[in-house]
This record gives sequence, structure tokens and C-alpha cells, in this order.
Amino acid sequence: MSLPRVSPQAGDGRLAGVLPVIALVCAVVLLGVAAEPVGAQPPSMEQLRDAAGNYARAAYPRLANLVATEEYQQRFNGSGVLALSRVPRTLSSEVLLVRHPVEGRDWLFFRDVLHVNGTAVPNHQHRLTNLFISPTLANWELVREIAHADRQYHLPGSTAAETNPFVMVALMDRSYWPRLQFKRGKQDKDVGPGVWTLELEEPGNGEEPILTRGLARGTVWLDATTGRILQTDIRIAGAPAPATSRTTFRYDTTLQVAVPVEMKTTWRPSAATAVSGSAKYGNFRQFAVKTEESIKIRK
Repeated sequence: MSLPRVSPQAGDGRLAGVLPVIALVCAVVLLGVAAEPVGAQPPSMEQLRDAAGNYARAAYPRLANLVATEEYQQRFNGSGVLALSRVPRTLSSEVLLVRHPVEGRDWLFFRDVLHVNGTAVPNHQHRLTNLFISPTLANWELVREIAHADRQYHLPGSTAAETNPFVMVALMDRSYWPRLQFKRGKQDKDVGPGVWTLELEEPGNGEEPILTRGLARGTVWLDATTGRILQTDIRIAGAPAPATSRTTFRYDTTLQVAVPVEMKTTWRPSAATAVSGSAKYGNFRQFAVKTEESIKIRK
């Protein structure tokens, strides 16, 4: 089973906006139910990993029924030429996960930019919504255009991995476990009762990194009993410095899945210049679409 992948951007040879597939078993584990209940004793690393894996496996089909709005503010910091211009950028977008109409095990994450600093993107006709409602091969031709548009509107230096709020949820899929090292972290009552951290690191071992930028390491905050992922933090190696992304989720009882509330990102287009970003999510809309029992993320 591979992780839900982000669709490759133009020019990227590896994982971009999407992560590899999550192959769901026929008996899909109910959302929010861990492999086994956690008692009074602290959960083991294996219990936390299993709970997070079960949750990720069941969450992606539910997330793929949603479209949300995103307000993503980005600004330069530092002393470089780019930073001296101090021109921030605000992207207003629709974001969603959608299943590939032919490659049924592929799940793609898209950001369709509607406005840049308040100015409407020209020739926009709700492309993502149309693609989501009617995922035909004809509509799928818009994929490359949408991916390219996403990248061109960000401040320079980003890749799709650190700007994807679901990237760490995807990495919890079992298909990635052989390539990752896990360690139980600490209980974090500030995030919620029964919440523990699970730390992961991608050692590499001569293999090509899972994500486009470089090797990943990060932390997942999850409810040890239900497996619900409530917060994620990832650090992705790369020159001139690692990129980071932290996403906060809240569990929506109506939608029966944890949805992103806020994502904070950093990356460096040069050694002297950094970009910091803050994205907020809302207006989650659910569509009636059919889902299969496997998820995939493409490089």
C-alpha cells in the first residue's frame, strides 16, 4: 500500500503534490478506530504507528469527498535581494484530493489558485470543482495546467511537498514504513487528552528520497486510542536549507475526518533569503462521489 501521492509538477521527476498510493484492504478500518485499544500503560511505538496507519488508510477516501478554500500568505525574510523587495503574496485557492479517473489507485492533491493579492486569475472557470465532480479524461487534461499554475504563483523556492497540508498524513501509510524509522515521542496534553507524538525519519540508505526536495523527518501528534491525526510537523532536507511545514487539524464530527485548520511553512530560495507562509482553511464542502478501496500517490 502506498501513500496518497501528490501529482508531479511540471519539471519534477518525483513526488510533487501527491504521495504514493494507499491500497485499502477490502475490510476498511473504520475512521478513528485504532488496531487495538490503548490501556493505562503508555502506548508502544507499534501501537501508535498502527493507529496512525489505520487512520490514514481510512481518512483519504473521506478527504477526497471534500473541497476547501485556502488563504495562503507568503512573505520574504532575510537580507537577500528578494527579501529587500518585501513584497508579500496572498493566494486564495480551492484545494482538494481527487481520484485519478483511470489510475484508480492514485490520489492527487491540487491547489487551484483563484486570486493573487486580490486580483482574479484570468481564464479561470472553477477547474478543480469541475474536475472533482466529473473526473473524465477530457477534464483530466487540465491537471498539468493546474499544477503549473500552482507553482508559478508561489514565492520562489518551494516544492509541492512542503506546501501540501496532507503530506505527513500520507507518509503514515503502511507502504512507506519499510523506508522510515519510527520512535515513540511524548504525551502532549496541550494538544489534547490521550495525544502522543510519533517521530519518523527517512534514513535514505542510498535510495531516492520519497519527497522531491530531499530526505524527510517529522512528528505526528495523534490520539492514541482513535489514531486521529491532530497535528503534523515535517522537515525536508535540501539546499540551501531544509524546508519545514506544520499543519494543525481538527476533527469534524459531521464530516467524520480531521480537516486542516492552519499550515505554517518555511523554505529558502537562497542562503540569504527565507520565505515564511501561513495558510488557513475553511468552507469545506462535501460532494457525493464514488470512492474505491485503494489509494495511491504518484511521483
